Amino acid sequence: MIVNVPLDRIRDNPFQPRQTYPDIQELAEKIKAMKGVLPATHGLIHPPNARVVNARGTMLPWLGGGFSSYPPDCAAQLAEGHRRIRAFRLLAETDPDYACMPVNVVDLDDRAMDDIAWDENLARKDLSPVEEARALQRSLERFGLTQAELADRRRLARSTVTNKLRLLQLPDAMLDAIHEGKLTERHGLAFLPVLDIPTADLPRQLKTNTNFGVTWEAPTPETLQKRLVEVGDVTADQVRQVVERIKLETETAKKRKWEAKDALPSSPVTPIPGKPTPVMRPDEPASTTPAPEPRLNRPEGQRLEMPPRGVTPLALPDVVVTIRVHHGGTFTLSIGEDGQFPQFFKGDYPGDLAPTLQHACDLFLPPADPADPAELRGAEKRGAGGEQILMEMEVSNR
Repeated sequence: MIVNVPLDRIRDNPFQPRQTYPDIQELAEKIKAMKGVLPATHGLIHPPNARVVNARGTMLPWLGGGFSSYPPDCAAQLAEGHRRIRAFRLLAETDPDYACMPVNVVDLDDRAMDDIAWDENLARKDLSPVEEARALQRSLERFGLTQAELADRRRLARSTVTNKLRLLQLPDAMLDAIHEGKLTERHGLAFLPVLDIPTADLPRQLKTNTNFGVTWEAPTPETLQKRLVEVGDVTADQVRQVVERIKLETETAKKRKWEAKDALPSSPVTPIPGKPTPVMRPDEPASTTPAPEPRLNRPEGQRLEMPPRGVTPLALPDVVVTIRVHHGGTFTLSIGEDGQFPQFFKGDYPGDLAPTLQHACDLFLPPADPADPAELRGAEKRGAGGEQILMEMEVSNR
């Protein structure tokens, strides 16, 4: 049903992904030129589809008899035609005939409105990658879809949806540059791996180097971003080259750091109150028998079902996490450099760190041997309270 609706009672589609509307003046002139040919629609060739909604945005059934039969707080919500309504508003400034716009009233639920907004803009090929990414993210959140389901609805490859959503992780300055066409989607995807490197892991030269140089030396991530946004003379392949150099420099610096740490002498044994400290007499020959592997009788507890080792994702917060495994089947966990050390028994794990603790336990605590006494052997490191530590490792979110 085509009806004339006052411009002040027409609303945009809440699922409209487009943020900018170019060439409104040109469209307005075309509509005005057709006014004599199509007087019933004031020159509009295709009245847009719309639904009737109340003030809360809930769809109302069409009652017939014209739009005036609805309360004043109701509106016609466009499914498409957002450039046309803006052209009508421009024409209405000088011609009162354009105070109303013809629309085709139909019943459309939210999913249909979302699909129409996507298809209409996709056909025009004028959505920016950022607008597409935000529209996809909104559909995921609004309708509870998986990425695979959304890819099917949008007739896109799953990898395409994933990559577009990843763009939303970029800094706002880069998103604005991509939206404005200064950078491409490939620039953004090439830059993304830099964001996975914690600033603390960057070696000193990558925190201070602002020189790209003729050999494309690795600059700071901030310098790379500034060069992209403000200068824009870098190709996507060059971005990928610089990012790989930054990753290589960072991994090399971390490797050197750990090698230097491993080369340090072991800390002296701190005595445990109530237990004798073993002393080797000078005339006592060193044992040639290799020390047995540390074994531990692990207490009964719930075992988490994990994927095969090697493909287990570690879901860590964006902080440094230190895990210590102690004699007796307990763990202590430190979050942050100065974090506290809450204690957990095997099977009693905190939230998303469960895979990490399970992985640590399975890697470093071999099953107990019934023939061996349940006591610690072969480990010399002790904690601040004198407890003997079987294993200590540090991981960070990357």
